[in-house]
Amino acid sequence: MMKNKIFWRALSKSKADGYGYASYRISSGLKEAGLPLLETEDFLHSKVQSNVTSIGLDPDKGFLFIPDLENVDIYINNCLPQDFTFGESYNVGFSYWETTKMPSNWVPMLNRCDEVWTTSKWAGDVFKENTGHENVHSFKLGIESDLFWSNSWIPEEPFTFLHVGSPSTRKNTQMAVDAFIKTYGHRKDFRLIVKSIGPPDARIRDSGMNHGAITNHDRIQVIDWELSEPDLADLYRSAHCLLYPTMGEGWGMIPFNAIACGTPTICTNATACTEYAELSVPLDFEWSKEGTTGIYNTGGKWAKPSIDDLVDKMHYVVNNYDDIKQHTLQGAIIIHKEYSWHNVVKEYGDRLWKILKKQ
Repeated sequence: MMKNKIFWRALSKSKADGYGYASYRISSGLKEAGLPLLETEDFLHSKVQSNVTSIGLDPDKGFLFIPDLENVDIYINNCLPQDFTFGESYNVGFSYWETTKMPSNWVPMLNRCDEVWTTSKWAGDVFKENTGHENVHSFKLGIESDLFWSNSWIPEEPFTFLHVGSPSTRKNTQMAVDAFIKTYGHRKDFRLIVKSIGPPDARIRDSGMNHGAITNHDRIQVIDWELSEPDLADLYRSAHCLLYPTMGEGWGMIPFNAIACGTPTICTNATACTEYAELSVPLDFEWSKEGTTGIYNTGGKWAKPSIDDLVDKMHYVVNNYDDIKQHTLQGAIIIHKEYSWHNVVKEYGDRLWKILKKQ
C-alpha cells in the first residue's frame, strides 16, 4: 500500500554553482510540483551522518531526525555512495563521478539500491559498467536563469581569459596558466584571472619546473577570496573567454554557467561536459590515468586535455571573437530553454511518479 511519501537525503545546500545547491533545487522543485517529499527545505549539516550530509528538521522539536522509514515509499540518497543509508521500501542512489572507474567500496552500496541516478549519459554508462546495475537513469542539472543570464556585449579591454576551479587538481589550473603564459602572457593587451578558493595550486613554470607564484606575473590576477553568487556571475560575464581544461566532471557547473552567461568557453569535451561543451568551444583530449590520485586512484581513466589544442583554441577565439561570441550566445539560448530548472526537475518528477504508482 502506498504511503505517498518520499524522503530526500541530500548534500547540504551551497552556492548556486555547486552540487549541494543543485540537490536543493531539484528536491524543492519536486515538492513545488506536488511530489510528496519530506522536509526538503531544511538543508542542514548532520552531526549524525557526516559533515556533508543533511537530513530533515523536526519543525516542532528543532533537531535533526531520521523519518519513520516504514512510512516512506521512496528513500533517496543524494550523496556519495560511501555515505548511503537505506530505507525499508524503494531505495534510490543519486550520485556523481568523474573517471571511468569508481571506488570499489561504492559498488556494493550502489547495488543495494533499487535504482541508481546520475547526471549525464556518460556518467550513466560508467555506473552501469562498474556495477552491472540494470536500472540506471541519467538526468541533467539546470541553470539559475535569473543569476546566470547571458550578455550580448563585448567586455572591455584588455582581452580577459578567466579560469575558475583552483585548487582542485582535476580543474587543471596549471594547464590554463601554462597555455596563457605561452600564448599571450607577454602582451599588455591580455590578462588571465584565476578564481581560486584560497591560494591557487598553479605555479609559473620554466621548462616544467616551478619557479614562482602566479601572483608574481604582471598579466595574471588571482581572486582568492569568496565571491557572492551575483559577483561570480558578473565575473563570468566580464571575461572574454573561460579556460576550462578539466580532467573530469560529474556535471561541470562552472563551464555550464559560463556558457549560459554568453561567455565563450573552451571546455574539455569529455565526461559530463559532453552534454554542452559543443555549445561553445570544445577542447580535445585523450583518456589517461595521469593525475588520478586520492579518491580517483581507482585504476580508472579521465580526460587528459591537449595543451596544444588549448593554445590553438585560444588563438582561434581571439582571432574569431565575434563569431565565437555569437555561437556561444546561441548556446546560451539553448541552455536557458532546455535546461531551465522547471524542465530539468520535470524529468526527475516523471520518474518518481512512475515509481510511486508501482508501490
